[in-house]
Amino acid sequence: MAGDAARGGLVSAALPVLGRLVEPDETVILSRRFGASILALEVLFGDSPTARRSREIGVVKGDLLPLAGGVTAQALLAFLPRAEIDQLLLQSRAEQSSSSTAPVSWMYRRLSGVRDRGYAASWDEFRIGCGAVAVPIPTESGGVRAALTIVTSAARLDPRHLHNFTRRLQVAAEIIGTRLEELLAA
Repeated sequence: MAGDAARGGLVSAALPVLGRLVEPDETVILSRRFGASILALEVLFGDSPTARRSREIGVVKGDLLPLAGGVTAQALLAFLPRAEIDQLLLQSRAEQSSSSTAPVSWMYRRLSGVRDRGYAASWDEFRIGCGAVAVPIPTESGGVRAALTIVTSAARLDPRHLHNFTRRLQVAAEIIGTRLEELLAA
């Protein structure tokens, strides 16, 4: 029950921020870890033809996704203790076909980069021609409560403009984290 309250609090804290975050050519996803899976808590689509095409990424509110390699998984896993990462990856791999999971050594290299940079980025992960960036939503104690992901066209997520996307997401994640801490303290 406490998990349900926290999940509801997270969505309540995030919705006003997500509404301001999503731009016409983007899809914004709020996710959290649910066991060895990712739960899509909210998915907001921009209103342009590009965003309408990005709906083809196949993620909708309530979906359970594998915790085995993508940018959202990386943002959720990167700041966990190594033993917990090992356990979650093993469990996630057991639940998924081996063809849908990244090699463990690749994942650890990616997680190290996410810890260093504070974000994960990829191109063609959700759909050919799309790029994605994900950042963790921090807890007051330094843990990770959830993740924010932006999916947009690969052309918009050009490496030269990556900083703009990551900074927008990081600011939004900090605001959501603060709003949630305030809601939970009330």
